[in-house]
Amino acid sequence: MLFSPAPAMHASAQDLQYQTAMQNDKLIVTASLKNQGDGRNIGIIAVGYDAGGKPVASKSGKTYIPRNEVGNYQLSLPNAGKIASVKVTVNP
Repeated sequence: MLFSPAPAMHASAQDLQYQTAMQNDKLIVTASLKNQGDGRNIGIIAVGYDAGGKPVASKSGKTYIPRNEVGNYQLSLPNAGKIASVKVTVNP
């Protein structure tokens, strides 16, 4: 999933959706995740990679999501100018 200066929506099989947007020298990752199981704290990790595939920034967040509800996250990755792609994963 490549980073683009314009907001882009991404999705995976885990009901995780996210989009990215530039704000000053930060890349803002806004994500939502639907909890299909019991209510619990669920974390996500956003990793920004440079053009060579090397990780250059990462942030994580955790929130409690009740059963069949959607949790929202907003993570800020520094050094946006160095980030060529972003991967967001669920951290159970």
